[in-house]
Amino acid sequence: MKLRLAFLASLVLLPLLAAAAPAPAVNKPDLIIVSVMSPNYDGGIARVRVRNQGNAPSGPSYLMVQLSGLATGTITVQIPGIPAGQTAPHDVQMPHSLAGVHYLVLADRANTVNESNEQNNRVSGTFGGKP
Repeated sequence: MKLRLAFLASLVLLPLLAAAAPAPAVNKPDLIIVSVMSPNYDGGIARVRVRNQGNAPSGPSYLMVQLSGLATGTITVQIPGIPAGQTAPHDVQMPHSLAGVHYLVLADRANTVNESNEQNNRVSGTFGGKP
């Protein structure tokens, strides 16, 4: 009888213990956009900082900057791989002044990097105006 109770208890407790165990760390990169700004609105330079917050290096990928509103256009550039935990700035030359222009920036535009989170690659906003 004791053996039967111990067996039944193990059937109940083992799944609970397995569910409480932490998931193993995923060894993948995770690219995010940290910031978008312009050091020169009239010169059309979009400075994008991309961070790999994952725990593995990323390979090369594509960074897209899309403009809408006062100026429109899309530029996609290839960027080199980023080591785990590092941030890399990238200057993207746009064909228009950026003052007051809306932007959408997308890291890993072509989905060439197998990331731990594919849903956090985009940021949108508006460049400020000139003083």
